Amino acid sequence: MNLHKTLVLGILALAMVVMAAAPANAQQMIKGTFNLPFEAQIGKTIVEPGQYAIIVEAALGQNLVRLHPINGSGDMTFMSSSPSRIDQRDNSVLKFVTVDGLRRLKTFESGLLGESYNFPLWKIKGGERSAKTGEETSVVVATH
Repeated sequence: MNLHKTLVLGILALAMVVMAAAPANAQQMIKGTFNLPFEAQIGKTIVEPGQYAIIVEAALGQNLVRLHPINGSGDMTFMSSSPSRIDQRDNSVLKFVTVDGLRRLKTFESGLLGESYNFPLWKIKGGERSAKTGEETSVVVATH
């Protein structure tokens, strides 16, 4: 039994080391900036209006989408499911949908990569799950 427990703990420690090294080995696919003119929910976090950077990276067979306030702290990292293919174009956009009066990030369309990344519409902690969705708002991302 002790050998089994030691083996399991060793495997968990190895997995933690590999996961910690993933961002260091991540390959940056695209980087951009955008101005968020409204308060929004991104993932499970409410973010304030302001300037943000967005980076899409490939690491360990997964796509990571990172958001960072340009004049602040608080990186947000999201693992994305396999992206959908879209037509390549010069611009990229973030699409938000209004749910119960709050704009929530729904999709990031990278025109340069020709890929679209979808995000779950998380409910706010303690809030009720609702299907009441409203208008869609797009925010242009300047990629570089």
